[in-house]
Amino acid sequence: MSKEKWANQIKTKKEKDVAVQEKRKKFYNIFFSNPFLNFKKKKKLKKKERQNEMIWNNFFKKIVEKKKLIKSLFDKYFYIVMLDVKTPWKQERQVCVDMQKIVQMKNKELEKKIIELTVEIDKLKVCFYFFVVVICLINIVGMFNKKNQELELKADLEQITILRKEKVKKVNIDNLLLLVCLFGFVNFFRVPSIKTGYLENEKRSLLGDLNRLQTELIYVKTQNEDLNKNIDAIKSGISETRTYKHNIASQLGKKKYLLKYKDDVKRLKEELSEKETELQKEVEAKRASDQHRHSEQTKMKKKKLKYLKKQLKYQKSNFKEELHSVKAQAKADLYSLAEKNGQRRIIRGSNERIVKLDDELNEARNTGENLSGKSTALSDELKVIKKEKADLSGHVEKLKEELKEKELSAQNAESEASNKINKLEKELVSRKEISTNEINSVYASNRKLSDQIDCLKKEFYDKSSKRISFADKLRQAIDDIVTLRNSESSLKGQ
Repeated sequence: MSKEKWANQIKTKKEKDVAVQEKRKKFYNIFFSNPFLNFKKKKKLKKKERQNEMIWNNFFKKIVEKKKLIKSLFDKYFYIVMLDVKTPWKQERQVCVDMQKIVQMKNKELEKKIIELTVEIDKLKVCFYFFVVVICLINIVGMFNKKNQELELKADLEQITILRKEKVKKVNIDNLLLLVCLFGFVNFFRVPSIKTGYLENEKRSLLGDLNRLQTELIYVKTQNEDLNKNIDAIKSGISETRTYKHNIASQLGKKKYLLKYKDDVKRLKEELSEKETELQKEVEAKRASDQHRHSEQTKMKKKKLKYLKKQLKYQKSNFKEELHSVKAQAKADLYSLAEKNGQRRIIRGSNERIVKLDDELNEARNTGENLSGKSTALSDELKVIKKEKADLSGHVEKLKEELKEKELSAQNAESEASNKINKLEKELVSRKEISTNEINSVYASNRKLSDQIDCLKKEFYDKSSKRISFADKLRQAIDDIVTLRNSESSLKGQ
């Protein structure tokens, strides 16, 4: 959907909203303008109306804000998406169009500013000329006043000195002079009116010539100042034209240089776009292959883990059976030892009998020689019993040694089983750690690939921005050349 269609849809929606609001206002006006309603009802209805109006106003404000937000977001992201979708040629064309529009807008603004500045300059010129004329007139009047004052002061001083020196001597002469002056004054007023009018006209003409000459002098001075300013401006313009010519020559050289390498730039752009597409394809293929390989590795490792778990269970069951068998053998050995303990009791009984027999022998020895036969018999029995005792003690010691050996073997078997279980558990933990590390390495490689892809995208966007900036610089250089040529033509015309 283009921006124009979107704008038209928004306009139609706004028009519909306005029509709905007008209908609602008409309905409220008709309803609340009924004279038959009571005053209290009117008050209640007015309150409700205000509440409804507040609610509707808030609702419409929210809708308008949402529409503005949606429009701004749409304008922003739609423009970005279109830039992403467009080809580089279309992007450059769009950039050219946008730059042309911006330049046109700036030209219009500059024209407006130039017109305003020319009007202000004309006003300032008029004010300046008027101010200069007034200052010149004030200076001239001041000069004349100063000269008149100086002359009057000189005349007064001379007259005072003359009067002080010759006051007493020339009183009569002064009286005569006064009389002469009075006579001349009377004769002056007796002169015909034609001569006085002629003299006044001559005086006026002379004053007019004087004023005209003064104005011409001021005008000539201003012209001289303007000519000096123009000469300075021409000198600065000549220096600027020289600099402009130098800049034009350098820019023409740059233009030739750029035109030479324009085809190379196009070719490099095409190669860059091809390499970028190939790189993207390679990255996607590598990513797919890595994902497939990592998925297969994870599957194989999961199978290995399952197999190891089964082996552990089987070995645990075997060790449990061996432990049960060892325990059963130990119990049997304990039973045999118990039986042998019974034999020990018999030996103890025989020992007790031996002690008793010894006592009896001692008694018999004490009793006499009659009992010698009995003693010999008893001694024989005693020897036999001692032999049996020695045999039984040796057998008991053998049984003790066998029991110790079996206990040691059982302990060794238990320790070996526990060591094997610990080893298997450690192997399982290590395998789990290895599998987790490999999975993490897979995720890390995936992240690295995604980061590489993002970096490539950023490089692509940076290169596109560099192209745009390069195109802008070219346009600016062309515009500068055009402006310099126009300035040269205007200077030549002057």
